[in-house]
Amino acid sequence: MPDLNLTLINSMTTGMRGPDTPWFYPKERNPPLFEDRLALLTPFLPLTSLPSLIILSSHFWDLRFMEMREKQRLEALKAPVPEYHVSEADLEWHRGRVVEFVQLVRETFPDTPIMWRLGTTWQSDNASYYGDGNLGVFQLNESSRGLMRFLGIPIFNWATLLGGERDHRDPIHFHDGPPGNLFSSMVMYYLERAARRKQFCVE
Repeated sequence: MPDLNLTLINSMTTGMRGPDTPWFYPKERNPPLFEDRLALLTPFLPLTSLPSLIILSSHFWDLRFMEMREKQRLEALKAPVPEYHVSEADLEWHRGRVVEFVQLVRETFPDTPIMWRLGTTWQSDNASYYGDGNLGVFQLNESSRGLMRFLGIPIFNWATLLGGERDHRDPIHFHDGPPGNLFSSMVMYYLERAARRKQFCVE
């Protein structure tokens, strides 16, 4: 948006999967890790100057990955595969990788404020969708919320405000309209605070 001197960049990662962990779809190429994605992104930034605000997030792909990793582990042991539930070990693994993610972003952009966006819930008709459904979303959000408090990073609380929203396009994505409008308004609000170096609220 040149008239506003505003550039928005969205860079997708496929979760917190590490270099020692294969992609869970063996017939597909391994997607880039977040370390690689950030390295690919940074050459474009001098064209727009350094970012004023960075919003990080990682949840749906992680829930899917943790479920598939456990399924493949049990299948390799020829053991029964019960219904998956997020374990404390899964949450500990996720927190460890998120810490590495945040540290890398802070080292790359030391003067840029960072926020963490929580995960939204599944469509109600798909509450038992992969990754332990909405229970898994809740567990991962609460785990991330506590970690961000420890790291001093404020929460981008869009997901909580959408707690009653049921107008999904598919199990995880909302239709165009109010959810997206709310997200845009929140981004602009926090961007203004970041640009003016105003304080963010850390839970």
